[in-house]
Amino acid sequence: MPTPYAWPVLVIVAACLVMQAAAGDTVEVGVLTPLTGANCASGAQYRRAVEAAVTYVNAQSWWSNTQSTLRVNVMDSNSSFLAFTNAQSFTSAACTPEGGTGSCFRAGMVGPFTSDATLHVAFVARKQRMPLVAYSATSKLLGDLQYFARVCPNDLEGAQSLYKLIKCVPLRVAARWIRLVDTNACVAGISGGSKLPSCM
Repeated sequence: MPTPYAWPVLVIVAACLVMQAAAGDTVEVGVLTPLTGANCASGAQYRRAVEAAVTYVNAQSWWSNTQSTLRVNVMDSNSSFLAFTNAQSFTSAACTPEGGTGSCFRAGMVGPFTSDATLHVAFVARKQRMPLVAYSATSKLLGDLQYFARVCPNDLEGAQSLYKLIKCVPLRVAARWIRLVDTNACVAGISGGSKLPSCM
């Protein structure tokens, strides 16, 4: 069974089943993850998880009965510009069927790694009317975008949950203060006036 890292790919596969991909179709999913730069180790881990998910799906009877082939196109998203450029190339280039026969269609995109890059790629997804499923983008600004979904809570929800846990669950610590450090204030969507929850 694939790890939770691969859930976004499985979400798009489920959508393909709903759309009833024709027998013999090649179904391609674009995956944007950092393959270079400071986050390349996380990107390599995610690439392995995605490739394992594709192998898993192609081996399942509920998928192989469709006689379709799932494949991924893994692209670098080391910077917002690179993610945007690769997403545009993925959505506009011709999709070549596996083995050169049958039809090929692109079912959606997964990623990128950061909220900032995801905001840029979400523009491409909306323009091309292609689903985009984020696996780690947490910006609150992404919440209401068309064709966008994510499998993790946004920054504000995460901060509220952490605050409520520390405030409301009896922990054996002598801490008197809680300090939240926001390292990406330009896109996080958390301001000093954000309301933190009560224990009720």
